[in-house]
Amino acid sequence: MTAYPHNVTISGKAPWPWTPRWVHVEDEKYLKISRQLSFRWDSFVAKDLSRNVIFTLKKQGLFSPTYNLQDENNTVASLRRAQLGHWVCELPDCVIEVYRLSGSKCVISKGGSQVAIMSVQSGIRLLNDHKVHIRVNEAPYLHLSIAVALLIDDFNLQLDTKLFRRQSEVSTLQPG
Repeated sequence: MTAYPHNVTISGKAPWPWTPRWVHVEDEKYLKISRQLSFRWDSFVAKDLSRNVIFTLKKQGLFSPTYNLQDENNTVASLRRAQLGHWVCELPDCVIEVYRLSGSKCVISKGGSQVAIMSVQSGIRLLNDHKVHIRVNEAPYLHLSIAVALLIDDFNLQLDTKLFRRQSEVSTLQPG
């Protein structure tokens, strides 16, 4: 295992949710991220190349605002969006916050110190044309950082389409 910080790259999103995404952790391993959708839940499952489950990020209930992250050590974290551009992750021993900065940058911090920073490479999301890059500074937060990046990247797609729809509705209004 190499020393931290680690660079992590997540492949772009395909137009279909069942198409897997790949995560490459610098000098270490590849993970395959599968998305599973149902009427009752939505989840991301990360497996290594030996098909061992590394972590599961699951949203209980269709309208639930909270995701639960469970890793290979059975550590459970609760992730929820506090407000636009701000996510909160509650671990058994601490609280981690995610802030979206201007543009495509996000910072994951614990008590004011940076745990990880991520950016989304621009491109057309529906054409699998972008990547998410993460720099993780501390070992215990590797899986959490990947899970948060998946959530934020998925949420950004929903947010972008809503904003685009609102913008087109506003542009059709006539003054007076």
